[in-house]
Amino acid sequence: EIMSDMSDGYGCAVQGEHGLFGVRTLNPEMYAYGVNAPDFCEPIDSHYGQTSRIVGGAMFHGRISTNVVDIPNTHPIARDDWSLIHNGVVTHHGEKYEMLTMNDSEHILYNLINGGIDAMGKNLTGYYAGGAIDPTGLFHVFKDAIAPLVYAWSEKLDSPIFASNASLIGEIGDYLGE
Repeated sequence: EIMSDMSDGYGCAVQGEHGLFGVRTLNPEMYAYGVNAPDFCEPIDSHYGQTSRIVGGAMFHGRISTNVVDIPNTHPIARDDWSLIHNGVVTHHGEKYEMLTMNDSEHILYNLINGGIDAMGKNLTGYYAGGAIDPTGLFHVFKDAIAPLVYAWSEKLDSPIFASNASLIGEIGDYLGE
C-alpha cells in the first residue's frame, strides 16, 4: 500500500542468514509474495537467493520507470553478488562495460563495485540517491548533492530507515505504529 503509486515495478533485497534473497515483480498484488504461475506464462516476478532468517539490511523499492518496464530492469538491480536500489537519473561517462540491463541504475552499481564512491563521482552525471547490499552483507547508503534522501530511526526495528522523501518515512512509521 505504501508504494501503490509506484506502478512500474516493486522489489526487495534482504540480507538473510544464508545470503542475499529477494523478489522483483511488475504486479503490486504479488509484491513480496511467492507465485506459482504455469511455465507457459510470461513471468511477472523473479525470486532470487534462499529465503532465510533476516540478519542484516533490507531494501524495498517501488518504481516509476525512466526506461523499460520489465523484470530485468526492475529494482533491485543485481550484479556480481551486489543488489542496488536507486532513485534518480544518471549517465555513465566512464569506461565501457557489458550491461546486464537497460537501467541506468546499473551504472551506479557498476561504479560502486569497481571504484566506490570516488568512481561514482568521477564517472556519473545526473542525480541519485540509493542503497546497496554488498556480498558481505554490508549495507551502503549514498546520494549525490542533489537527490533527496531522508533518514529516521525506528525504535521498533532498532534500525535506521532511509527513503527518498519525508512523507514515505511517515507512512513507514505509521505502518510500524511509531
